Amino acid sequence: VLKKGEVACRKFANAAKLVCARSPHITMGNLYYARNNTSNPIWEYFHLGKNIVCVNAIGENIQQRLNGCDYDSDAMLITDDPFVVDVLARQDGKFKVPVCDIESVAKEGQSLADLDHATSENMIGQIVNLYQKLNSILWDKTNTGEGTDEEIDAIYKDICILAVLSGIEIDKAKRAFDIDVGAELNRLSAKYGSIRPQFFEFPDEKEVERRVRYIKDSKERKAKRAELSKGRTYKFFHTAMEYVYELAAEIDYRKGRTKEKQYLPIIATIREPEKPTVSTVYSQKDNIINLCESYKEEIHKLYKELSCADDDEKDIVYAKILEKKAERNHTINNLLTTEYVLYLVLKHYDKEGAENWHLYAPLLESELFSKMLLKSKEKLFKIVEDENGEFELYDQKYTKI
Repeated sequence: VLKKGEVACRKFANAAKLVCARSPHITMGNLYYARNNTSNPIWEYFHLGKNIVCVNAIGENIQQRLNGCDYDSDAMLITDDPFVVDVLARQDGKFKVPVCDIESVAKEGQSLADLDHATSENMIGQIVNLYQKLNSILWDKTNTGEGTDEEIDAIYKDICILAVLSGIEIDKAKRAFDIDVGAELNRLSAKYGSIRPQFFEFPDEKEVERRVRYIKDSKERKAKRAELSKGRTYKFFHTAMEYVYELAAEIDYRKGRTKEKQYLPIIATIREPEKPTVSTVYSQKDNIINLCESYKEEIHKLYKELSCADDDEKDIVYAKILEKKAERNHTINNLLTTEYVLYLVLKHYDKEGAENWHLYAPLLESELFSKMLLKSKEKLFKIVEDENGEFELYDQKYTKI
């Protein structure tokens, strides 16, 4: 029904030339130049609509071409844009398809914990960052004319290695491969040095800040930040992503909008209550924190049970979760006898991880917290319906009082 190099999709005209790419694709060899063939009997058997594409893998390398694609709803991105189609038509066949030729062995008898560990330990993020860097180097050398054909060819072969490694990392939960992905990744990282594209700088800074955010000592945090950033230098590469980043950086996405206030931790919104003379508040605080942690573990186990449950069991497990949360809230609410005890607990969690609101759930739902919030440091507003109000939601006007 479909010959080599053909797909069938009623979103596009019959015989139209199409560019297909997996989202995200790894490199240039992962672009698929295809002809649309809708004059076939497929639609006599299936009512597929316009957003389904039929593909052929018989005598065709579509799975390798799209770097390990499967056949669900995000199989590929398709365009008939004349500019994109013309560019790919001119380079079709110039970039060979990365293919994994390493023997694999299927894994058997794995527990869910084994699968969870295998997928959590993969290096797909590091692989993606490195092949983005190599793609940038390749196009910089091509666009500036500084690279010889041999140099560009060698870089592309290394990119293909990374494309294969990404597939191995994704598949390693199901199959075993006789290759040390970490060692191969280190070899290629060392080969191309520490210079990174300019557009890496902002996400690199974000990643460093994410990794030092919980270090309380300022000197230790500064030292760790320096260690994580050591050796990284940035250079503008003549590659598409640099151009996109440069243009996007000039756009003020908040222009004309009311500027948002900076995030404030919960502890900063309430007034510190008067300290009681009795010293038992500290033991009460410790008791509440221990109970919160205990309930957190119990509820986490139930959520794991929910993820593994059959459809007919999910409602039962979910009912257990709601019951456990209600029990937790009732227990914690009864123990929160004074405002100062609650203040101490909130202060503890603010140091541990202020952005994780799940930690605060049993505290924020307590009656005592509601009372303290009404006496907060900042004036609180209430939203009410008002036909002349400045805010609109679902065709209804509101104002703040």
